[in-house]
Amino acid sequence: MEEDPSQPLDDKNDFFLYTHDQFLTLRKATIATSMIALTASVIVVTSFLYLWWMDRKRANRISLRCVVIACAANGVDSIMNLSMSFVQGPQLFCRAGGLISNISRLISASFLAIVGINLVLIFVINVKRRDLLEYFYYPCALFYVSVCSAVSIYKVVVAETITHSHDTCWYLNYIIERSYAVFSWMWYYGFLFFINILAGISSAIALYKLIHEQRALRKNVDHTAYMGGASTNQAEPRFQRRQSAVLSKVITRCIIYPLIPLIVNIWGFVIQLTMTINKTPPSFTLAMFDTIFACLDGFFVLLVFFTDPALTAFLDDRMQYWRKVYVEEFRLVEIRNDSSNEKERKEEKSHTLYIMPPLDRAHEGLPDWSAAIIHANATSRYSGKAHNNVPMRRIVIPPSSLAQLSSHYNIRQLSFCTLPTTSDTIETAADGQQQQQPSPSVYASSTANLTNNESPTHFPSEESIIHVVFIPYRSALWARICHHFLSRYGFALFTPVSSRSVPRSSSTIELRSYAQPPPQDISTNEPSNDPQEEETKRRYKFTMAEQTCHY
Repeated sequence: MEEDPSQPLDDKNDFFLYTHDQFLTLRKATIATSMIALTASVIVVTSFLYLWWMDRKRANRISLRCVVIACAANGVDSIMNLSMSFVQGPQLFCRAGGLISNISRLISASFLAIVGINLVLIFVINVKRRDLLEYFYYPCALFYVSVCSAVSIYKVVVAETITHSHDTCWYLNYIIERSYAVFSWMWYYGFLFFINILAGISSAIALYKLIHEQRALRKNVDHTAYMGGASTNQAEPRFQRRQSAVLSKVITRCIIYPLIPLIVNIWGFVIQLTMTINKTPPSFTLAMFDTIFACLDGFFVLLVFFTDPALTAFLDDRMQYWRKVYVEEFRLVEIRNDSSNEKERKEEKSHTLYIMPPLDRAHEGLPDWSAAIIHANATSRYSGKAHNNVPMRRIVIPPSSLAQLSSHYNIRQLSFCTLPTTSDTIETAADGQQQQQPSPSVYASSTANLTNNESPTHFPSEESIIHVVFIPYRSALWARICHHFLSRYGFALFTPVSSRSVPRSSSTIELRSYAQPPPQDISTNEPSNDPQEEETKRRYKFTMAEQTCHY
């Protein structure tokens, strides 16, 4: 028979605190929120590892490392919550799982508190040897957790054994045992809230300092504009405002991180005080708040983590790179098999690179070349079909880059004819004839009638030649999936409206050689003509990397 939750707790009436429907609701909430938090923790840890692998300089910050450790601990807590929600008690696993879960929460709170403490030491106190602080943080955090865990483990060993077998381990640990192991829970919450309060004070001090710095900067910029300094050097105030904006974002996130454990654990602390002081069971609403907030710790960290300037800048760079590789350079090229049984002379490598005839960048006014279809021989990996539509990257590269690619790809030259120029010499043409000749079928279709027989023909200089190259993707299926997603959905979400461009057509084409590459395919990175602006950008990147690496 279920007891009235409003009755006071005693030794005989302390087990059925809620109705069966309320218990099932708490269990469902635990499972749902734990799965969300576990997913969030995995995303944060994976994103940081990817950032560390791709751009270690951006990831080299104390706050990011502490947040990742906290998320890893949150992931362990979520796993234990899920496990205890499906295991019936009482078992030895119940107490062990509850102990591991509490230790994981304390580890998470401790490392998030380090973010706030580190912010005060660097931003407010301005410690000189910032590079040594991290070696001091980790041992202190581990010692702090160990002291709390040692007493908790001892109390678990000597605690009274619960004989009821009607509820899950999670319910026994977080609801029922609060009235049995009062000292153990108060000891745990004492350590948890001491570090949370310390982190909260650190965040308040850093917030006050940030507000003071913003006011001082605003007055400085206004004074500079009033005195006419902005008219002589407009880049300097803009540089200061931009630097301050990014630095403020970094500091704001360092302030929010330590407050998360305080927000998510305050409900459990209130429950424990209610059960300890008033000897009454907590209300169902309060228990639901504690369940939801305590289990969503990792999710709240994820929300703050993905607004970090270093991470958002890195993700924007990667999205632009994927856009270039899988949307702008994506082509479906028709591969036609050749009936020839001639074997490849070159050693087989992981990919085949199809290179077009060299193009003279400066040549204008000549007609396009004839179509050149790729003819794969019997040893090709595409020889199983008569026709294959293969996803390839179409890139334009200089000869120096082609030499580097030749060490990783099996080069297949479609044609060695280049457009004739009026200034070249016969000797240059003779040198070009010593190169490897294409197969007759390709030569007949792509090089016929291209040579100007009325005047000497010569190859352009090495500096003026570019190559149009088609490179198959490592995974054709993955390339198609990425192209479909990014061209239709991805950049509508991640790219601003002003910078969106219509994806190129991915319809099947026959590989053609032509006089000049389309202008939109040639990437140009023209430097700014304003040296002052370039210097401002350089100073901005260096200053932000230097100032944020220790936050």
